[in-house]
Amino acid sequence: MARYLCTKKCGYSVSVAVLVMLLLPVGVNAQFMDGIHASMDKKPKIIFSLEPRKSFIGNSNVTVLGLKIVVEFDKRIRIGGGFNVMTGAHSSNLDKVIYAENGIDTVDVAVLNFNYWCYFVEYVLVSKPKWEISFPVQVGIGSSHYEYTAENNGLQEVDKGGVMLLEIAITGHYKIVKWAGVGVGAGYRFMLQNNKGVHQQFNSPIYIFNAKIFLGAIIEDFSKNGNDEDDKLKTAQE
Repeated sequence: MARYLCTKKCGYSVSVAVLVMLLLPVGVNAQFMDGIHASMDKKPKIIFSLEPRKSFIGNSNVTVLGLKIVVEFDKRIRIGGGFNVMTGAHSSNLDKVIYAENGIDTVDVAVLNFNYWCYFVEYVLVSKPKWEISFPVQVGIGSSHYEYTAENNGLQEVDKGGVMLLEIAITGHYKIVKWAGVGVGAGYRFMLQNNKGVHQQFNSPIYIFNAKIFLGAIIEDFSKNGNDEDDKLKTAQE
C-alpha cells in the first residue's frame, strides 16, 4: 500500500513538473521543482469546483461551465480533472440549418454542442490570507457536433468529431468574507485538434469572473463549532 501511495505521489509530481518545465524559463525550474516536491509531501485536500468561463466561438460569446474535482497540496499545487460543457444561449450564427434531401426545404436548425473532459495542474504563484494569484494549465479531450430533435427519430447528432485543446490562464480571487469571495482571470484556449465537420473558430481568449464559495472554510467552522459544543458538554458533565 505504501509503495502504491509513493508511486501515485511521484506520478503527480512528474505531471506537475513536466508542465512547469515546458512553460517556465530554465533558470527558475530548479526552484519550482524544490517547491513542488516539498508541497507534495504535505497532506492533500479534496476540493470540488464549479467554474464558468466566458470565451468566443467564431465571433459569438459563449459560456463553458466546468465541474472539477481538485486535489490540493499545501495550498500551493492543485491537480485534478473534470467535465466542461458549453451552456446557455448563444448566437444563432453558431447553429446549422438542416435541409431535406432535395437541398431546399428546411427540416430543422441544429444547435452547436461542445464538451470535453480535462486534466489540469494549477500552481499558486502568490497566496495571502485574503487573496491569491494562480497559474492553471489544462488539457482537454472531447467532441463538438450539431444536434436537433427529429419528429420521428428523436435526438440526432450531426458532424460529430473529436477535439483536443490546451487552456492556459492567470487567475485570482479575493475573499470578501472567510467563506466567500470573487474570482477573476484571463487566458487563452488553443485548439490542438479541431473537428473538421464544424467550421467555426474555437481558438479564443478566456475570461473568468465568478462568485466563489470556500467550502473548506465552512466545513472548518462547522467542525470547530461542533468540537466547542462537545467540550462544553464534557465540562458540564464533569
